[in-house]
Amino acid sequence: MKIRIKHFLNSIFRYRIASVCFVVGQLIIYFSVFGALQIYNMASLKEEERKEAIYDSRIKIEAVSTDNIDIFSGMSDNIEFGNMVLSGRLVLPVKETGIASTTEIIIKGNEEFPYIMESGRLPGTGEDSGKLVAALGRERYKYTYEKNQSRYITICDEEYEVVGVIGGESDYWDNSIVLCIDNVGSKTLDEIISGSKYEMHLESNIYDIETLKLEYEDIFRFIVERDGRSSVNAVIDKSSGQSTTENTYARQKIEVNYIVYIFCLVNSVLVSYFWIEARKREIAIRKAFGFGNFKLIGMLFADVIKLMVFSLVIFLAVYAAGYRWLAGIMRIYINLPTFMRLLGAIFLTTIITVIYPVFSVIRMMPSKSVAGSDD
Repeated sequence: MKIRIKHFLNSIFRYRIASVCFVVGQLIIYFSVFGALQIYNMASLKEEERKEAIYDSRIKIEAVSTDNIDIFSGMSDNIEFGNMVLSGRLVLPVKETGIASTTEIIIKGNEEFPYIMESGRLPGTGEDSGKLVAALGRERYKYTYEKNQSRYITICDEEYEVVGVIGGESDYWDNSIVLCIDNVGSKTLDEIISGSKYEMHLESNIYDIETLKLEYEDIFRFIVERDGRSSVNAVIDKSSGQSTTENTYARQKIEVNYIVYIFCLVNSVLVSYFWIEARKREIAIRKAFGFGNFKLIGMLFADVIKLMVFSLVIFLAVYAAGYRWLAGIMRIYINLPTFMRLLGAIFLTTIITVIYPVFSVIRMMPSKSVAGSDD
């Protein structure tokens, strides 16, 4: 076995400098494909998760209350259809992070929420009566501490037990903090009602906008009765959920793939040309001893594929050894579909990159090739 491996390495590294350059060039290609494109694809995936979180029917409710009156406690009793969440401008101080973080407060849940749960559950969906509980995104979960075999985080100087971790395939949910209005402490509630402007979202994937309009009328009456000096207005969100960047995602994705592939192709052509140029003397001698063009092309193709396979093995070994660093810094993730596409791209690149260098060398007469290699 060792003899076979040694023979294999000797066969592809007969021209050491050229072969090493070839391997380095291929590693650049692999890191470009799995690195640069993966970063873009992660951004695209994040946009997809953002769109999936958008409800079919949506009403944004804006309320202004200047007297620090609690307009939220008991509001859930007036909501029978859809989900109601307080979000938008709401930020609450988190002791462990040292900063105030955007927070969403569940007022009422009548149907499934769009949050993607990595583990656990949302606050208010279990036996949480009388408890201070929260769900955190993966990034916020890193700041939690352990106590009594549970994880906790301090919000508004109150200790919340973390009952769920939110996170999808992208990092869209990673910085989320989700509370439930029925499971917040007095200090947190005071912090919430200390603001003068509130943004609430009444949304549903089950009921149409007309049903939500009737629901809003009940909410409006509840707020006005609770705070007679408040002002309340609602806006129906009719957008399709598209962002300004989403409209060009499909076209840009194709452009980015082309740009990266062209870069890889040019890099591969240059390295392959340098590698074959270093073998001009060998090719000339083989032609002088009667090697036909097809046999030469087959030999060069076989050697190029060996180098590419060797480069791929080196890349996979580096990836396995530095998985955490590569996944965390460069966002490199390998799965079967992308790996199979890469193999197809390697085969196509092999054909394209070898055609011109081989054609230029084969056109030369053996004597000219030998003379050129002696310079």
